[in-house]
Amino acid sequence: NKGINLAIADKCDYILVANIDILLRPDTIDRMVSFGESKQDYLLWSARDVEIDPDITYKEYISIPADYSSIESPDSPLLDSTPHYSCFMIRNTFMADTNGFDENFKRYGYEDCDMETRIKLSGRGSCKLLLVPFGDRVSQTVKQDKVYADSMHESFIANRNYFISKWGVDKTPDISKYFKR
Repeated sequence: NKGINLAIADKCDYILVANIDILLRPDTIDRMVSFGESKQDYLLWSARDVEIDPDITYKEYISIPADYSSIESPDSPLLDSTPHYSCFMIRNTFMADTNGFDENFKRYGYEDCDMETRIKLSGRGSCKLLLVPFGDRVSQTVKQDKVYADSMHESFIANRNYFISKWGVDKTPDISKYFKR
């Protein structure tokens, strides 16, 4: 939330939030900004994660042709309704529309489900851009720090319990009950 607020104060139109263990293709940010400019009804959108070797260098990664293997045919959808929270972009109205990430979620687990729920409640959309891949080294922080890894289960359970107490369910809730028909 702090970094997002600083970017908004600096008058950024879009803010990229990315984990430290990913690699971006040279056109990833431009393609994500283009999506934001063309789809004003979306509040958050992500690139598509493609698992990569954790030891690959950036030069090696960008020399590999972009992976579109999840796109089965030209008629396949270009968007998926579930964004990937390792690499996402938001517009500068994010904090006003959602009040930011709930800081009662600690470390790992369920903060993405909570945000998805609050984005839906705001009346805005979120998605994953299937034609905008990023290289995902898959939880390298956890894999390289045993103490951190050992505490992940604890924080996941605590966050799950908090999510259930907040929303009354153990998944992203059906928000239709919040809207008058």
